[in-house]
Amino acid sequence: QVDQFLLTMQKPATAESRGGWAFSMAWGESSDVMNDDGKFNEKAGDFKDLFKSPYIHRAYVEYLADIGSGVNVRLGRWATPVGAETFLATENFQITRGLLWSLQPVTHTGLEVSGDCDCGIDWSLALANDWSDTNLDTDQGKTFVGHVGYTAETWGASVNGVYGGNLDNTVYGLYGDVRGAGSSKDKVSLLDFVFTADPSDDFSMWFNFDYYWSKNSGSSDGASSLTVYGFAAAGRYAITDSTGISLRGEYLIFNAAGVEFTPIGGGGGVGSSADFDLWSITGTMDHALTDSLTVRAETRVDWGSAQGGGDRFFVRNSTSGNPFARVWGKSTQVLNLVQLLYRF
Repeated sequence: QVDQFLLTMQKPATAESRGGWAFSMAWGESSDVMNDDGKFNEKAGDFKDLFKSPYIHRAYVEYLADIGSGVNVRLGRWATPVGAETFLATENFQITRGLLWSLQPVTHTGLEVSGDCDCGIDWSLALANDWSDTNLDTDQGKTFVGHVGYTAETWGASVNGVYGGNLDNTVYGLYGDVRGAGSSKDKVSLLDFVFTADPSDDFSMWFNFDYYWSKNSGSSDGASSLTVYGFAAAGRYAITDSTGISLRGEYLIFNAAGVEFTPIGGGGGVGSSADFDLWSITGTMDHALTDSLTVRAETRVDWGSAQGGGDRFFVRNSTSGNPFARVWGKSTQVLNLVQLLYRF
């Protein structure tokens, strides 16, 4: 498959030229996942086609105000400060994004004000549309986004926060769909911590912790609360100038009080009100064939455990011709992947 075909253009705002802009658009499987029709609305006989749904990753204009060391005002869509991994395939250690990435927003659309100083501290505050990462905004909810970071010579750290949106369009649906008439009234919050380090020329690593929670605003349908604790860490070691190996480990704790997690496509799944844990280990090897072309090979193992219910996180089998006739009966899944990356 073609996972991601990305075109990006940018003119940053500087002290010499204070107006700036950026635009990035992607096609392929990763783009379809970021759109509603690719992620939630697969129907029998209506599977998504390659390049069906382009995804706008960035589209903004900005102005660098002459205040202190500079205050940047940005209007449009920009990449989230949350998390250690990104939507861009070329900027991650692994081929796949992790479990923790599925908890996090990918982009925000609205107004952002940001700045930094020579001491290594940077910050941003934003008011955006809903939590939704898709090209569509499904309601009138607003989201607040904040970021404070510090960058030293060989390490950096940041604390990020998101508040707003609702359970209907929060993207953490790798393993299920959050349903309930009252879920559109919930507010969701995310506290995110990222630590990165480059202790040597050969080794880079990151650590990411998230605390995610929601609270119902008064609906009596049972969608009362959901909390998730997530831990992820990854590192890459350069064996040679052209070859490297990387490893990522993750652990997520779901306390799913009153929320139904049923995999897309019908029967089975974890069920309603089940607390469960998810783990993932991913190993990747990358090799630069040329300055522009890189090949990567990856093995990933995911597994889960539910309390008071079956460990039905992954598809065991399905009948041909009917995408809804899937049997969710596996607690473990193994993926083996090969990827070619070309930068131009």
